[in-house]
Amino acid sequence: CNQLTHKMKKKIAKKMHGEGSAISEKKKLKRFTDMFNKGAERKTEDLLKQLEKMSNEYNDQLGVANKATEEFDADCGALSHKVQVIGSKQLVYTKKYLYQWARMTIDQDEENLQHFTKFFKRTERYSASSDIRDYIVRMRRKQGKKPKIERFTYDLPYTLAEIKSGQFNRSDSIFDQTLENVMKMQKEADNHDVASLDVPAIVLVLIASVQSLGGLTTEGIFRISAAKKDIDRLKEQINQGNYQVKEKSPHVAAGLLKLWIRNLPEPLIPSHLYEEAVKIGKKQPEIQAADIRRFTSRIPVLNRRVIDYIATLAKEIEKLKDVNRMDMTNIAIVFAPGMLQDPGDDPAVMLANSKYEIRFTVALFTHFPHSDEPETGSH
Repeated sequence: CNQLTHKMKKKIAKKMHGEGSAISEKKKLKRFTDMFNKGAERKTEDLLKQLEKMSNEYNDQLGVANKATEEFDADCGALSHKVQVIGSKQLVYTKKYLYQWARMTIDQDEENLQHFTKFFKRTERYSASSDIRDYIVRMRRKQGKKPKIERFTYDLPYTLAEIKSGQFNRSDSIFDQTLENVMKMQKEADNHDVASLDVPAIVLVLIASVQSLGGLTTEGIFRISAAKKDIDRLKEQINQGNYQVKEKSPHVAAGLLKLWIRNLPEPLIPSHLYEEAVKIGKKQPEIQAADIRRFTSRIPVLNRRVIDYIATLAKEIEKLKDVNRMDMTNIAIVFAPGMLQDPGDDPAVMLANSKYEIRFTVALFTHFPHSDEPETGSH
C-alpha cells in the first residue's frame, strides 16, 4: 500500500506540473492522497472481513473433523475391545476342547488304540486314482465268482381285481368301496328308505345338504375346504347309518362328497374309457353334445345315475356363478380328479392330460343328462 501510494503521488505531481494548473500543488496532492487513502481503507476492511469469515469457516470444519476423529477413536477402542473379548473366548474354548480330546485319548484302553492305529495304516494305502478299483478286485478274489441270480416267483392269495373291488376294506364303511358294494350294503341295511334307493344314499344326502345350507350361493363352494375334523366327524356318523346332516356350513357336506368320489376304487368314468375321455377333451374348437352322448352310453348305468346328480348340481351352482364365484370350469377343476383317474404312472403324461380332463368334465356336466333322458338329479 505504501509503495502504491508513493507511485500515485509521483504520477499525480507530474501530471499537475505538466498542465501548469493554478491550483496549489500541495492542495491537489493532499486531496488525491485523502481520496486514495479512503479507497485503500475500504479495500483493506473488505479483505479483513473475508479473512475473518474464511477463518471462522475453517475453524468450524476443523471442529467437525476433530469430532469425527474423536468418534472414530472411540469406535476403534470399542471394536478393539470386542475383538479382544472374542479372541479370549476362542482361546478358552480351544483349550477346553483340546483338554477334552486329550482326556478321551488318555481314557482309551490299549486295545482300542491298536485298532485305531491299524485303521489309519489301512487308510494310508488308499489313493484317489485306484482305491475303488483295487477294492473291487480284492473283493472278487475273496468272494469268488459272481453267483447266478435266480428268478423268484410267488403267488398272491388274491387277484388284483379282488383287491381293487374294495372287498377287503372296512366292512361297515361305505367309503373306499366300489359303487356295487355300496349299493349291496344299502340293500342289506335296516333302513327301508335307504335300501329302496337306486343310487348311493350318501350322494343324495350330501347334495341335499349343500342345497339346504345355502351352498348354491356360498362363495367358493366345493373349492374352499372345510376343517378335516368336521369332515371326519360327519364321515363317521354316516358310516354308522345316521344320514341326518346337522352341520351349519355347506363346505362340510361338499368336502365329504368330494372325498367319497375321490376314494372310489374305480372312478365314475371307468379306467378303460380314460383314453377316450382325454381324446374328447382334446377336440377343437368345442366338444359337441353328440360326443358326450356316444361316450356316456358306454358307462355303466349306476355310474350314469351318480354322474347325473352331480352334473345337475353343477349346473345349479353355475347359474349363480356371479354370487358363488364358481363357473363350470372351476367346478370341473374340483371334480375332475375324482371323475377321471389316469391308469398310467407317468407324471409328465398325467400333468399334460390334466387340462384335457378338466375340459372333458366341463362338457360332461354341460351336456349331461341328455334331453331325452329323465333328470334323476332333479327328483
